[in-house]
Amino acid sequence: MATNTYSLSLSLASSQYAGIDGAAQTGLGITGDLTLIGFMNLSTLPGAGQQRVLAIMKDFGATGRVTYQFFVNNTGGVYSLRLYHQNSSDLNDNVGVAWTPSTATWYLACVTVSGSSVNFYVDASQVGATQTLSNTRQHNSNSDFALGRSGGAANDYMDGLMDEWGVYGAILSTTQQSNILSGYDQRDVASSSGYWQLNNGYTDLSGNSNTLTGSGSPTFSATVPFATYISLTGASFFLNLI
Repeated sequence: MATNTYSLSLSLASSQYAGIDGAAQTGLGITGDLTLIGFMNLSTLPGAGQQRVLAIMKDFGATGRVTYQFFVNNTGGVYSLRLYHQNSSDLNDNVGVAWTPSTATWYLACVTVSGSSVNFYVDASQVGATQTLSNTRQHNSNSDFALGRSGGAANDYMDGLMDEWGVYGAILSTTQQSNILSGYDQRDVASSSGYWQLNNGYTDLSGNSNTLTGSGSPTFSATVPFATYISLTGASFFLNLI
């Protein structure tokens, strides 16, 4: 079986992230059903008023509009998992659920969006209640996609390790999340718009050629959430995505 040997190591102090320009990406600007999922391992927790951005799609140019931003937040010492977006009318939502992470610990973090309903998960278990968006999600064609990139402030970059990140135009069930938690390989999934193993490289294995580029000279770490991939057998793993 294939081995998971490396994870992506990002340093906040060096503003490191991995991303792809909006003009080069295919299928990541999802405004329908959406799942963002992957492993994270924080080196430091965000300070008060800070974030650790996990995945973001944003026009970093004139409009500043955000298709989606998934992050760990600290407001007055209260930690949370959150999703933010800002549409072409400059209307936005910032919804989240309380959750306190530890450093030097692997978590499978996930957010799903179906219509106006947003759910957050850690290690395939839902955290908090379903949250509701008030405004329509939209995508700006100039938006870049990135893992670990700050939406603005210098202290909001990811600081730690990331591994096995996927973007889906569908809702992954808790059973499917559990399979990923156990080490299932996510490749060749019809509803996957991007899948990066981050196993000493940035190649997109979804078939959409959304290969990322490291910024700020990130490195790869031998610390991983699991050592060996479990091969998919048949179509049962992603049955409801087909």
